[in-house]
Amino acid sequence: MKRISAHQLRSHRWFGANDMRSFLHRQRVQQMGFEREEFIGKPIIGIINTWSELSTCHIHLRDRASVIKRAVFQAGGFAAELPALSVSEPLVKPTTMLYRNALALETEELIRSHPIDGVVLMGGCDKSTPGLIMGALSADIPAIFFPAGSMINGDFRGQKIGAGTHTRKFWDDKKAGLLSENDWIELETEMTRSIGTCNTMGTASTMTSIVDAIGLTITGGSSILAVQSAHSRLAHKSGNRIVEMVWEDLKISKIFTRQAIQNGIITNMALGGSTNSIIHLIAMAGRNKIKLDLIDFDKVSKKIPVLANILPSGEYLMEDFNKAGGLKGLLSVLNDKINLSEPFDGLFTQGMVCHETYKDHQNNWLSPDEVLNINGKIYQKKDTTKEVIVGPTESMSKSKKNTIDPENIISKYGADTARLFILFAAP
Repeated sequence: MKRISAHQLRSHRWFGANDMRSFLHRQRVQQMGFEREEFIGKPIIGIINTWSELSTCHIHLRDRASVIKRAVFQAGGFAAELPALSVSEPLVKPTTMLYRNALALETEELIRSHPIDGVVLMGGCDKSTPGLIMGALSADIPAIFFPAGSMINGDFRGQKIGAGTHTRKFWDDKKAGLLSENDWIELETEMTRSIGTCNTMGTASTMTSIVDAIGLTITGGSSILAVQSAHSRLAHKSGNRIVEMVWEDLKISKIFTRQAIQNGIITNMALGGSTNSIIHLIAMAGRNKIKLDLIDFDKVSKKIPVLANILPSGEYLMEDFNKAGGLKGLLSVLNDKINLSEPFDGLFTQGMVCHETYKDHQNNWLSPDEVLNINGKIYQKKDTTKEVIVGPTESMSKSKKNTIDPENIISKYGADTARLFILFAAP
């Protein structure tokens, strides 16, 4: 891939010219204690962070930003963290939807007005993901999305519970006299037990998974839990990669193409994702001058069944999905339905087409008797009434080393079960 020179960096306008304004810019960066050699002629990476002490899902993003910074410097860039509107779904009233476009505007102007060559977009809670992507698309520089990661499973007296999804159920139980006030208080402490976004397939995990499938995240990153050490490693990979993306001049518009969006829609349908994704994807596509409408989603919905048995449409949570293979595992099963080989009009952040990203993952995660035959009708296991797509190996499930039932994580669940046996028959 052709690489740009230091003189072609966007930040060269600030730091590279021999004029009075550049003198002032260089002077002021040195005012912060940096040497000239640390930033002149190097990719300036903006880390746009939606962290806030009132953003409960993003409270750990300052820590992750420090890892991203370290990786940027190691890769030969210069990192600068810029705070942005947090749009915290749990605490903002009346709704964060009022502020999604404000975040998009702020993101765009943070990029435009500063000497930034590439950005790492840090978000995850519902509206933060589309807001950040919309702003970056309007500015159109190299960008990579870093997802906040889901929280671990909730647990209430041995019952697996999801954030948000079960709140209404237990509220009804309380009103019906099935839960005491003490029970209700205990439930408060057990429903959201760690850092991270909601552990169901709500808007947060839906949007981060879609953005992952589109190619704007280090592949598979959307399924990593916030508490995992892998999440910090994902931050490091993101920081390393964005520096290379700048030298490759891999702008976000080159990744966010119509075919890539189609991959996102297919993924959304297979996950049983939030209907809010339609609103957000249409808005995101518009920032890259791509027209989407409801017909585009309807066409895909008639071909792709709900494959992920995840709350609220299923039984399991994001921690279970992660252990069963996560988004990589799901997409490896869908590999003849999404754009996995050339010609492909978009690139992943890794600079490779989807096929290269997923081709080895299927062998790592799937065993033959746990795979859905997507070339025809659903594969029928002899000893069960449910069809497994992604899960631990057969030997692991038999030895009970994993507490997750591999027959239930990703299966043929959907609103219209009767349709599932013909949906994959289309070419």
